[in-house]
Amino acid sequence: MDQAYRGSGNCSNQPLLEALANWDIAAESDDIRRYFYHYNDVTKIESGAVLSLVGHKGAGKSAVAQWLADVNDPQRVGRCAKLSFRDFKDSPIHGLITNPDDAQDQYKRLWYHVIVLSFIRLTIADPNVSRRLKFYLKWKFKPNARRGLSRIREIFTRGGAINILGTGFTLGERMRGSFLNVADKLPYDKPYYVIFDELDEEYRYAVAHGKLERRYHDGLIGLEKAIVQFHSDMKEKRQQLYPVMMLRTDIYDLLTSGDRNKFRDKTLDISWTENRIKNLLAYRISRALVPDAEGNDILLFQVAWPALFNISSLRREGTTPSAIFTYINDRTFMRPRDFVAFIKYAAKAALNNNSFEGIRLRDLLDAETEYSDYLRREVEDAIGGLEPEFLLAIRAITDVGKMFPSQADLLEAIKNRTSEGIRAKFALSYMLDTLYYYNVVGRHHERLRATYSYMGGGKFSTKWNLMVHKGLWRSLGLTSANMDALREALRGR
Repeated sequence: MDQAYRGSGNCSNQPLLEALANWDIAAESDDIRRYFYHYNDVTKIESGAVLSLVGHKGAGKSAVAQWLADVNDPQRVGRCAKLSFRDFKDSPIHGLITNPDDAQDQYKRLWYHVIVLSFIRLTIADPNVSRRLKFYLKWKFKPNARRGLSRIREIFTRGGAINILGTGFTLGERMRGSFLNVADKLPYDKPYYVIFDELDEEYRYAVAHGKLERRYHDGLIGLEKAIVQFHSDMKEKRQQLYPVMMLRTDIYDLLTSGDRNKFRDKTLDISWTENRIKNLLAYRISRALVPDAEGNDILLFQVAWPALFNISSLRREGTTPSAIFTYINDRTFMRPRDFVAFIKYAAKAALNNNSFEGIRLRDLLDAETEYSDYLRREVEDAIGGLEPEFLLAIRAITDVGKMFPSQADLLEAIKNRTSEGIRAKFALSYMLDTLYYYNVVGRHHERLRATYSYMGGGKFSTKWNLMVHKGLWRSLGLTSANMDALREALRGR
């Protein structure tokens, strides 16, 4: 969590600037009750209409997970469990997969077991459930979904003999039958959620052939199947028990299975339009001004956005808040996290520069350096997870030193940066494709306009002219902090 900023002095806009400077970029540390923007798609998740939430890193998946799991909300307290693959890192869960050809269905039974145990634990923790029922559930299911998987053989067996998947009894089916026998008798009068988030943690891609590591891939497909099965079972029992899976788009795109249609029908791809981003920003700014603002107290964007700026200073510079929004928008991947980051850094710069009446162009210029470094870290975290040496492809852009590098020049620079070993494993064109997939470069059209992967720009083509994303220019040394250049950019030149 970023350290809280403490300004000084008393001017009209200082409290707002201090609130903005204290915004957290990561959902895990954000003040979720104050700033979470409840858009229509969230209602679909809350009602169980959606089983999977897919989106690029920073699109808001973890924010939704935090919202559902908010322990401070009396409407949801104790009714949500969050799990990730990290919770099962040290368990011998993968060792129970005895037949690689049937791995996805074996994982399905394992994850179904985990889902049941998670809901049982939530039931036992519910203060409205009778002690007698809690005692019965503890005796019947021995719930230890998170901690207990490190003792998986003990949990998944009864008595002395160890039974492995495919022999003796069928693991998961036994648990499923036991749970279905009691499910309609349990007091689920409100929704309960089990959320699988951060599923990219502790795992690594196998990207040599554009595929995921087999074990990781089958584990995710098995989880999908378990969620679909459990949802179907609970729909029949008319119980509001909703397991939800949160997954990054780049991982979801690599999942393959012949029977994923049921899951795709229940999958929601988080997409952000300019209007939705504006509504989110208006909500966050309104709540920064008045922490408990609701209903009519939420300002319209055309009112909330100008409140951040020193309007008279902008007029003297010949620009407007609207032009600044376009400028910032062009330097994001159209993700809430990017806008939050840019505004946070601009507010910090304003406070540091004693611009207490609102953000000025000088503050925006100072903020862009910090923002560009942030965006580069975001990209490098994603690309470095594929293959650490891929980071050299980003540094090759600095070697070329152009905002509009030719593919030939960029490929030559990547070749000079990378080792023979990595080039033997990955084609140079694959590295260039990776830069496009993660929005480092896009298809250049005219002047300073380009189409990037996050815009739905289609598959990469070797015939394209390239443009480096504007948000990375400063960090890659392609442009410097220059007030005259900023003024020209805001005037559309």
